[in-house]
Amino acid sequence: MFVKLRRLSLESVGYGLTRMISQSVNLFLIPLYTRLFSPAEYGAVDVIKTISMLLLLVMILGTDTALSLYYYDDRDAVRRREFATMAWAIRLMAVFVALGLLAVNANAFSRLLLGNASYASYLLLAFLALPFSLSINLFSHLLRLRFALVKYNVLSIGLLLTTVGINLYLLLDRKVGAIGIFWADMIAGIIFTLLGLMLTRSDFALSWSPIRARALLRIGLPMLPASLGFAILTTADRLFLLRYSTLEVVGLYAVGAKLSSVIGLATGAFQTAWYPFALSIAKDRDAKSVYAKVLRYYLLLMMTIVILLSSFAREALSLFTSPAYVQAYKVVGILACNLAFTQAYYIVSIGLSLTKNTRHIGWTLGVAVLITLSLDFMLVPRLGMIGAALAPLVANVVASVFAYREAQRVYPIPFEWGKIGKIGLIGLVAMVIGTTISTGNLLLDIVLKVTTSFAAYPVALLLLGCVDKSEIAALRRQIDRLRFRLRASL
Repeated sequence: MFVKLRRLSLESVGYGLTRMISQSVNLFLIPLYTRLFSPAEYGAVDVIKTISMLLLLVMILGTDTALSLYYYDDRDAVRRREFATMAWAIRLMAVFVALGLLAVNANAFSRLLLGNASYASYLLLAFLALPFSLSINLFSHLLRLRFALVKYNVLSIGLLLTTVGINLYLLLDRKVGAIGIFWADMIAGIIFTLLGLMLTRSDFALSWSPIRARALLRIGLPMLPASLGFAILTTADRLFLLRYSTLEVVGLYAVGAKLSSVIGLATGAFQTAWYPFALSIAKDRDAKSVYAKVLRYYLLLMMTIVILLSSFAREALSLFTSPAYVQAYKVVGILACNLAFTQAYYIVSIGLSLTKNTRHIGWTLGVAVLITLSLDFMLVPRLGMIGAALAPLVANVVASVFAYREAQRVYPIPFEWGKIGKIGLIGLVAMVIGTTISTGNLLLDIVLKVTTSFAAYPVALLLLGCVDKSEIAALRRQIDRLRFRLRASL
C-alpha cells in the first residue's frame, strides 16, 4: 500500500511543479498588479477571468472525464486516438457556437456584468482566447493520461512563463494598461496550441467517428450539470459581490483569493495526479484501503496549509501589497478551506466514477449550486466578502456528504472518519487562534502565531492519535531515503 501512496505522492510532486511555478508567479504579480491597478480595475479583470474559466469548464462538456474512462478501459491504440480526436472536435464545435453569440454581444455583456461597456474589448479578447485554452487543456489531459510528466511540464510551464513574459512587456514597457493581460493570454494561447499539438500529434487520428463522439457524450453530458455547478460555485461569489457591493470590494476579494490559492500548490498537484492514479489502481486488491488513506493524508496536509495561510495572511498583505488591499486577509482562510474541500469531494466520490454512476456527481453538485446561490443571497448583503467566501465552503461540504453517501452505496470505501474528524476540529481551533491574534506589533504577532497556532497543530495531532506509529516510521524511512539520495548526489 505504501508503495502506491508513494507513487501518488511522487506524481503529485511532479505534476505540482507547474502549480508551484504558477502560484509563485501569481504571488509575484500581486505586488505589481496592486500598484498598477486600483481595486476597481483589479476587480474588473478578476471578474472577466472568472467568467472565462466558467465558460471553459462548461464547454469541455464532460469530455475530460469520459476520455479518461475510455482511455483506461480500452487499450486499443486506434480507438484511443479516435476518442481523443472526437473529444477535441466536440470542444471546438461547442466553443465556436458560443463565440458567435458572445463576441457579437460583448458590449451588452460588459454592461450586464460590469455596469458599463468600457470593458467590452477586455471581454472580447477573453472570449477569443477560449478555443486555444480548450485545446491546450485537452493536450495537457492527454499527456497526464500517458503519464508523460516531462512533456506535460514543458507545455504547462512554457505556457505560464510565456504568458507572464508577454504580460510584463505589455504592462511595463508598452504601458497598455489592464487589457495587456488579455492580449498576453491570447498570444501565448496561439503559440502553445501549436506546441501542444506537436507534443500530442500521435494521440489523434485523421478520421471522423460519430460512434466515439456519442460514447463520449453519453458519459460526458451527465457530467455537464456537475461542470456547470462547479463553474457557478467558483464564480457566484464575484457576481453577488458585484450585485450587492462594488468593483473595489471585488478587487479586495480577488487579492484574498489569490493569496488563498497558494494552497493550489497542493490541491492542484493532487487533482492532476489523483484521477489517473485512482483509475490505474482500481482493479488492485488493496485499492479501497489506499483510497481511504489518501483522504486522511490529504486533509492532514491541507489543514496545515490552511492554518499557515489564515494565520499569516494579514502580515503577508501588509508587506507585499498597498494599504488599500490589506483587509483582504479576512477571507483568505475561508477561501483556502473551500479549495481544500473542493478536491476532497473528488476523493469521497471516486466510487461514482469507477462504477460510471456519474449522474450522481451531477445532482450532488446541483444541490451545492442551490445552496451556494441561497447563501450568497442571504449572506453577501449582510457580511459582504466574508459571506461570499462562506457560501461555497458550506455548499462544498454538503455536496461532499451527499456524494459520499451515493458512492458508498455502489463502491463502499472504509474512510477513517474518527481520525478525520479530529483533524478537522484541531485545525479549526488553530485557525481561529491564528486569525484573531493581533497585538499591533508585526514581529510579536508572528512569534505568537508560530508558537500558539502553527506549532501546536502537529503536537495535538500526535497526542490525539490522528497519525499511526507505523505511518510516522514510514515517513522517517522516506526522509532518510531522500537524505541518502541528496548526499549521494553531492
